[in-house]
Amino acid sequence: MHLVGDNGGMVIALHAMERMNAFWRAEVNLNVTLFASMALLLLVVVYAYYTQINRADETRDIMSAERSTRDAMLANGEAGLWSFEPATRRAILDGSASAALGLGSQQREITYRELLGLVHPNDRHGLARNLRPSDNGLIETNIRIRQDDGRYRLLQSVRMRQSSQAA
Repeated sequence: MHLVGDNGGMVIALHAMERMNAFWRAEVNLNVTLFASMALLLLVVVYAYYTQINRADETRDIMSAERSTRDAMLANGEAGLWSFEPATRRAILDGSASAALGLGSQQREITYRELLGLVHPNDRHGLARNLRPSDNGLIETNIRIRQDDGRYRLLQSVRMRQSSQAA
């Protein structure tokens, strides 16, 4: 009921309950839909946030492992030294190269066949040619060697000496 004018007139408006309930249901449905959409959007944002935090943690762990491997390689003052003796066809990994590959911290001597098993398949082609010494007795090559976890590590500009010139 609404008052109309100053003389005490009143207006009474009647609506069918079905129309009023339909309008009310539509308003409630809209509000519930908006609330659910906002809640879903908030869930997606929170999920993306925590996914990024996990990625950052994983990256930090990988970088920490890489840093510790690099520190292990630099422990002997050189970065992962190893030598190759063409006469006996044996490779000798020093302690830092062994530690970087996850093979322990002791010096290791491996055969050419074992070396081929550790070298990345794409680097095997022409490896024997790359292991020939130059005029000064040094052999410089870049190869990828498999670590104990199955991943490959690139040993760059590795200097290998013949056994007669090894220091």
